[in-house]
Amino acid sequence: MEEFHFFKIDHLLILDLNSLLAESKSEGFRFLSRLIDEYQSGINTFSDRGEGLFGVKDHSGEVIQ
Repeated sequence: MEEFHFFKIDHLLILDLNSLLAESKSEGFRFLSRLIDEYQSGINTFSDRGEGLFGVKDHSGEVIQ
């Protein structure tokens, strides 16, 4: 059985999202690319009260969601 670890993302840009980004683009999805762009520009950093950004890592520590 695979193990997953849910975690709060405090700094999106330090995560290695390259494989996840490539996979999402190859499937025609833009939301991850948009998330990264908006985070970099400061439009949305999920730092307002009540906001949060969370991710999922697999057993090897790779971000999968």
